[in-house]
Amino acid sequence: TYEAALSAGAKVYICGERGYGKAIIHGANHATRDIIVMVDGDNTYDLSTLKQLVAQASAGNVVVGCRFHSKPQGMDLIGFFGNWLISRILNIVWGIRVVDSQSGLKVFPRKLVSSFRQGDMTFSSEVLLRAKQFGIPISEVKIGDYRSRVKGSKSKLRRLPDGFSILRFILKERLTKPRSA
Repeated sequence: TYEAALSAGAKVYICGERGYGKAIIHGANHATRDIIVMVDGDNTYDLSTLKQLVAQASAGNVVVGCRFHSKPQGMDLIGFFGNWLISRILNIVWGIRVVDSQSGLKVFPRKLVSSFRQGDMTFSSEVLLRAKQFGIPISEVKIGDYRSRVKGSKSKLRRLPDGFSILRFILKERLTKPRSA
């Protein structure tokens, strides 16, 4: 990912701390534009709808690239069910209406970055919770294919520990912070 970003002309900032959320927050803190595009660097996401996502985010939304309009190639049944379950719980507990809450493709306003605190896999849910708390509309755009990982690429997601951590975060945040309209 690092070499590919450099060769494409991107500025690359090295985060000295480990963690999915920490890396995204670190990069977002260096951003110079008003819209942040977050996408996993494993080439699983089809970015053909990126302009549509950015346009909706430019209108003031947090936008999720939804993989679930069909069974995603790059996700096995356990991952599919776990994401579905977390998304349903998030919808019920927070009143957020999303199908694919754990998508690694999100576009959001830079003003949200200062509210982020989660340095781990809970970050994907935090983006949605903070949007809800600040009254920022959340929308989803169906993306093209969600592809299988490239050979040699491995997910850092630890299914059960991270899944329980995400659920704990969603419930704890709900108990400690009121949800906005």
